[in-house]
Amino acid sequence: MGTTMRQSTASFRATFVMLIFVSSLVVSTGNVAARSVHSIDTFDLLPPAPFADQNDWNLSTQVAYSPGTSADYTTAMVTDNHLSFTHQRPLNTQSTTLWATTNTTEGHGYATGAADGNYAWSAGPEITVGSFATNGLASNPLYQMELVLSFSVPDALQQDSVRISLNWNGSTNDLVKEFRHTQSALSYLDSPYWSIDISDLNLTWAELPDLWVTADYVSVGGTDDSRLELDAVGLRVTFQSMWFGIESATAESYVNGEWPVVELDLATGGHEEIIQSSCGLELSAGSISGTWDSESLSLPPSQNWGRIHSTGSWTGDIYASVSEDGNSWTSPTLVLEHTQMLPTGAFLKIEIELAGGCLESLKIDYNDPTLTVDWMVSGNHVGLNNSASWVQLTLEGDLIFKEFLVSNGNFSQTLEVGEYLPADGDDLDLVFAAVYTWESDGTPGDALVQIEGVSISGGFHVEWDDNPVCTANEDLQLTEDGGGRLIPMLLTCSDDRTLTANLGVSVSQDNTDSIEVDMVDDQLRIRLLSETSGSTLVSIEVSDEAGNKWFDTFSVNVASVNDAPVLDQIQSSMIIGHGEYAFLDLSFSDIDSPVSSLDVRTSYSWAVWDETAGHLVLTPTQQGTFDLEIIIDDGDLTAVRHISIEVAAFAELIIEGIDVIGDVIAGTEVEIQVHVRNTGQASATLIEIRCEGDGQLIRATTIAEINSGQVRTATCAWMVPIDDSAVLLKATVDKGNDIAETDDDNNILTKAVNVFPPEDNGGGSNDGVIEGISLSPTAMWGGTILGLVVLIALFVVFSPPAIRKIE
Repeated sequence: MGTTMRQSTASFRATFVMLIFVSSLVVSTGNVAARSVHSIDTFDLLPPAPFADQNDWNLSTQVAYSPGTSADYTTAMVTDNHLSFTHQRPLNTQSTTLWATTNTTEGHGYATGAADGNYAWSAGPEITVGSFATNGLASNPLYQMELVLSFSVPDALQQDSVRISLNWNGSTNDLVKEFRHTQSALSYLDSPYWSIDISDLNLTWAELPDLWVTADYVSVGGTDDSRLELDAVGLRVTFQSMWFGIESATAESYVNGEWPVVELDLATGGHEEIIQSSCGLELSAGSISGTWDSESLSLPPSQNWGRIHSTGSWTGDIYASVSEDGNSWTSPTLVLEHTQMLPTGAFLKIEIELAGGCLESLKIDYNDPTLTVDWMVSGNHVGLNNSASWVQLTLEGDLIFKEFLVSNGNFSQTLEVGEYLPADGDDLDLVFAAVYTWESDGTPGDALVQIEGVSISGGFHVEWDDNPVCTANEDLQLTEDGGGRLIPMLLTCSDDRTLTANLGVSVSQDNTDSIEVDMVDDQLRIRLLSETSGSTLVSIEVSDEAGNKWFDTFSVNVASVNDAPVLDQIQSSMIIGHGEYAFLDLSFSDIDSPVSSLDVRTSYSWAVWDETAGHLVLTPTQQGTFDLEIIIDDGDLTAVRHISIEVAAFAELIIEGIDVIGDVIAGTEVEIQVHVRNTGQASATLIEIRCEGDGQLIRATTIAEINSGQVRTATCAWMVPIDDSAVLLKATVDKGNDIAETDDDNNILTKAVNVFPPEDNGGGSNDGVIEGISLSPTAMWGGTILGLVVLIALFVVFSPPAIRKIE
């Protein structure tokens, strides 16, 4: 398009972008929250310095109504951030030649009027012509005068000469030129004629009718005689002259951008008795009226509805209704296009009642775009026809304003221009022009129209901060004994303004029955809770720095897995005497079943579960080694343990009593008898018997063999101590547990005896028992029972803990 504003405004496109909103401002999908407004800028729709670069404007001038013919006195220029239309007319002058009308020389006719080839000649006498008619020019200021002669001298003037002189007012005689010593002939009979400026003589129009010009050929009678041939004498006068004319200058620029105007789609909405034709909306055949209802329009944030504008040769009315929520609407209100502001509301609907013609287009502007232009007029305006000289502005070829140049000064004009702005984002054609018309007497004149600035308000730019966008998660199917999941989260997200690393992520779950969910670095971690199952709804919220959010929900289903019962570790082997019984404590559990529902089985019928006592009762009936399998069964899965049971006939050694033979007198030797019975089913051989007194070994002896049911006595010689008054005797059988017995905990027996001084000779006591103690049979049985109770208590305290069942 040449040198227009298109190039410079390209750099402004980012600033001048206008978002025109027809759809709803709130964009929401299943897992996306509404985006937010990042910033709202309001600005002028034209560049901030529209006259900064002359290359942005296409400047031209024109003479009157002659396109292509540039003006002579009017220029257009962009400089110093101004657009100037300058008109400067110089002094208007006209030149003409006044020819002498009278020849006063006798015998030398001709030489009057314009040069015509008829000349007067002379070889000596003077030729005088004059009487210059001014023909009504006397009122015009005279600026220049030249003397013009059409003459020739056929030969060179070596000795002779030609003298030209002027005479006026009857006395003034002024020599203006003398031709002599020429190298060749003088030939001025044809144009261009010879001339000389005589303006310095300051002749006036009144003196010209009495001005005489004398041409004198001066001959000295030598060898170069020639002659003067004079055809015409004139005065070329330049004088101020009246004139008139028209010139104009224009400056055109194309401003690109998107404008605060939305064009309504006449194809959408509701049509009643109206059809859409090639020209726009027309009445249906046979209808006398019809209506068209637009779809709902949403107002951009922080903006205002402007005016409504239509094109086409249609008749009818325009109605508008508004709403704050898009649901409840006001009653339609009649609005006048171009002149009346639309009502205020967040949402707008337009209704057209068409009575005739064709409605071609319908558009609405935002913020009532207003053009403001400031200009200055100066100059002397001499000869300017102010009523036919003006400055004007057109938009898109439509005349916006036209102001006549009636006076100098600073001026401003403000106009609503939403009607003229393009709605489709095309370039706006902006044309300033100045027209100068003059009717002058020729006096110089000037005028200047300087456009100081031009702007169009109503522009706005909404910067949206969109929501983060992430990849949605699919439902997860897990099993309770399987592993959890690490799901990349932020790596799948992006945002228009916030760096991915700065996005915030929060997670929640509707229950904590089977999983725990949290974020680890940039990943979503799903951890399974031990031995649990169920369904959990997980919610994810990703937010940017402005608080815009992306949401996602998905379910995590943890399938139940039946776990096998758990049977705690038991001993690997156990020995039971043949004919004896034993207990085996068991501890077991099942995470998925109550213990009471578990079935306890063994591989032998003599191993029976006692649920109440919580142990197996083992009553083997045969000797041998048996692999006992213990099975805990929940009906689907089992836990199995094995124990080796050895069933054998064992000896069972019991110390039935300790006897001291003789008086227990200090310093004497007595005999301690230990009576050992074998109550078992097998014989015992090489049975070691140890005798101790107050913990000191007295003697160890061996019984070679004790058969089943037999009692044998071992004897230990004891030197009674002399420094003790009482001694606790202890007898131990098979201290090293070298003999297999049913019970090794009954192999010790103790007995307390008094030690008597030598002089007492035992005091007549029997068996060395403690003196002064006399026990009845009843007391003896009571003591025996008490001893058994003590032994059982000691067994319970010091025996290893039994295997117990865990409920």
